[in-house]
Amino acid sequence: MSAVKQVVALRVAFVVLVAVAFGFGLGLAQSTRASAATTTTVTVASDSPVVIVSGLSKGDIVDVQATLSTTEPGEVAESTIDGLPPEPLVLQSTGGFSFSVPVYAQPLAARFIATTDVESLSGYIQNYDFDESASVTVTVNSTAQQLFSQQTKDLLDKVAASEAVLATGSATAAPKCLAGVCASFYTNFSSIAWLNSVVTADLALDAADFTPDPNYKVVQQPIFQLPADIPAQDGLTQAQAFLTNLTLASMQRITDLGQTLKVTQDRFQSAVDAGDDAAALQQLIALQAQMNKYNQAIESLSNLQKKMADTLDTVVGNIGGLRIGTGFAAQATTQDRLFSQTITQDDVFNFESGVANNGLPDQIRETLTQIGASAEEMDTIRQLAMVQDPKAAAGEYPARIGDPALADDLRALAASLHADLPLDIAHLIGQVKKRELARGTENSLLTKLTGAQHKLDAGDHAGACRRLATFINEVQAQSAKKIDAAAAQALIDEATVLRESEDCAA
Repeated sequence: MSAVKQVVALRVAFVVLVAVAFGFGLGLAQSTRASAATTTTVTVASDSPVVIVSGLSKGDIVDVQATLSTTEPGEVAESTIDGLPPEPLVLQSTGGFSFSVPVYAQPLAARFIATTDVESLSGYIQNYDFDESASVTVTVNSTAQQLFSQQTKDLLDKVAASEAVLATGSATAAPKCLAGVCASFYTNFSSIAWLNSVVTADLALDAADFTPDPNYKVVQQPIFQLPADIPAQDGLTQAQAFLTNLTLASMQRITDLGQTLKVTQDRFQSAVDAGDDAAALQQLIALQAQMNKYNQAIESLSNLQKKMADTLDTVVGNIGGLRIGTGFAAQATTQDRLFSQTITQDDVFNFESGVANNGLPDQIRETLTQIGASAEEMDTIRQLAMVQDPKAAAGEYPARIGDPALADDLRALAASLHADLPLDIAHLIGQVKKRELARGTENSLLTKLTGAQHKLDAGDHAGACRRLATFINEVQAQSAKKIDAAAAQALIDEATVLRESEDCAA
């Protein structure tokens, strides 16, 4: 097979790659290159090109992961506030590849194919002024398969960036609060949003961040960790407190599921590399189930974001000032309201300068520890907290939290994730055929699956759900009889997550 055809094979839909990995179609040997993968990490801190990798061969598959850092607060906004030119990391290869990293603290990834022999990749920081640096990791001919489409990865990066901006604005609001419940809310929101930003950006790296995992026979279960609930009190009804806590819990659920999804992705690839088909299928089914839940959590958050902002606006109108030494004011003003805060660009820049000099506030560090942030994630969050655009983070809170543009991006991400789901009925049909069952049993099962596919093609989701249910019932009835018990369970598990993907009723 030519190098070009190998590239095409690697870049086709994920389900095709999975089928290849399990021995269907072309076979595993054709889904990866013969040469072993090599990884190189280089620090770039110069406006002159620094060679990152050289000696590439035509057809080599090159995964790039890059993170731009700075020691300067508000650095990302220099071009808009101070009139200074932007300072992105620029990566270029002698074969024509070009990639720019304009954001700080958020890792970005790209994949390209070497077009010439002895091709090299170099990087430099445009308009470098000695307070920036970048870490660039390059893996050549990785076996890792892409889970997400480029559209999904772009949306993950966009949502991660938006959450980092809102987190910084919310953290700036916390110390301005006159009521403890107000400070608790903004501390919790900013902590969860920052951790969510880190995890979301990590997911967007996809194959560029593959880490071999020897535990590939174990299915990772999500561990849900939440900050303490904000209690109902004067000015905050039980229903309003419930919705506020539900929104925070929904954000944290996305974070926890994203962390689990990353582990499962690594374990799936590790099982494929080890040639363990049974473990790979087990991890693939787990991937689908976790993507279903991740997708549902994102859809839920997109609905809650606006509802929460509306509710908090109602809350702030219900309560007087809590002015120091005066108790409740007879008439509330915008500045006096419980949650309402006007955050200026100067406020944000001063907060970022404080983080640069003193680190994250103690309350935020405590909350991050409570929700399971690692030391490495805290270091990333500290960098994120000092480089956001003050102009972007400023505004009226909590209204900014219900930003309709973010809700739209979340809905678009949910739709894109659904399109990326790795399993479909065609894959399940292949799994049935692989079992070499008695002809009558196989035909009966395949009839139900092809019927489900026809219903799905016709837009009859309810009909597809019913046929998948009858498939599951028949496999259960034949388990340990005409179908090996372990094989039957694998078929049932896969059909079950397919029903979940189509939102079938129980």
